[in-house]
Parts: sequence; structure tokens; C-alpha cells
Amino acid sequence: MSTNERVKELISERLQQGQEEYGQDIPLDGSDGRDNLLESLYEALDLAVYIAATIIEVLDKREIDKFVTSEHIKRSTDNVDAYINNTDDGSWKGR
Repeated sequence: MSTNERVKELISERLQQGQEEYGQDIPLDGSDGRDNLLESLYEALDLAVYIAATIIEVLDKREIDKFVTSEHIKRSTDNVDAYINNTDDGSWKGR
């Protein structure tokens, strides 16, 4: 099974779980009193928390805490700044 098929399968399973739990499709336009934008923002915050926890777990298991040092973060930030500043108007030029 391809990666794309696996991703689609995971999304499909998640939609089915929501259908079973809430007994309806995803509501649009606040039709059930829910705010999809606000809920998605909170979900994004939750995702950031879980990803950070997972990063800590991986680093602890691999014993490579030195990988994420302030110097590494500074180099990454400098690279982004250089990329942004490499445009005529200083804007983000993307890929």
C-alpha cells in the first residue's frame, strides 16, 4: 500500500470514528453550534503539545539531546532569515 493510500485510509478511519461518535457528518457553517475554525485552532495547539512531547521522548530514547541545542536552533533560524532576506522586498519567497 502506498503512503498516500495509507494517509487516505487513516483519514477515512478518523471520519468514520467521528460519524459513529457524533452520528452525523462534519457540520458546516456552525449548523450545530460548533465553530470549526476555533476548534481546529485548539486542535492545532493540542497537536503542538503532543509533537513536542514525542520529540522529547525520541530524543530521550536516542540520547541525542545535544542535537537540539541553542546553537542548532540559532543556525536553523539564521538559515530561515537568510532565505527570507534573499528576496528583493524582504518577503518570504517560498519554494
